[in-house]
Amino acid sequence: MENSAFSTLEKAFLILLSFIPIINGLTFVYMGSKESNRNWIIEGLVYELPWFLLFLCVYNDDLGTTLAGFALLFLFICILRTVYVCFTYKKDIGSNSVPMRKKSSSLWVVFSLIIFLNGI
Repeated sequence: MENSAFSTLEKAFLILLSFIPIINGLTFVYMGSKESNRNWIIEGLVYELPWFLLFLCVYNDDLGTTLAGFALLFLFICILRTVYVCFTYKKDIGSNSVPMRKKSSSLWVVFSLIIFLNGI
């Protein structure tokens, strides 16, 4: 069940969601709720915090610029962490998360980067 087509598509979908700026932290909230990992839920909320504060302080130029910088930094960190977590851990039916022993293909990461670099 580790290398099924659904698990591969789910990994690719989660990696693609982490590239969307405003909802990138929700990927960690989803993974944390699916794996019952409270730390991942908190981490996802921390990734969402600068975006939330940016919308609250949109009319303050200095604070908005600082928050936008933090939001973009957290976006980049979230992308790296999502790729790492998606290819390191798996969901086994009836057991807790265990590290994967098989090296995963990086083809999905390349496709994600093509979409991200398309806007640059």
